[in-house]
Amino acid sequence: MDAAPFITRHPGAPDSFVTWPPTFFQVQLSCTFADVLGSSVAEVFVTGVGQAEFAEFSSDFSLAAKRASLDALQKAQTAISSEPRLK
Repeated sequence: MDAAPFITRHPGAPDSFVTWPPTFFQVQLSCTFADVLGSSVAEVFVTGVGQAEFAEFSSDFSLAAKRASLDALQKAQTAISSEPRLK
């Protein structure tokens, strides 16, 4: 079995003001699983979301991104382990 992950990210702010570092971060993770012949067996797609208030990340500018990445990873683990075609 072969797995091909793909990750996209979307930083931003929930309001109309653009802040840096971003107070809102979204990570999309998709993974396509193929058998030994290269045929697609299953695909998993999840979106992780992370938020951080401006006052929270004075010492950690990537806090919203870290939270979104952890959320996406946890959702991906659940989705992969519950995918019947991967058992």
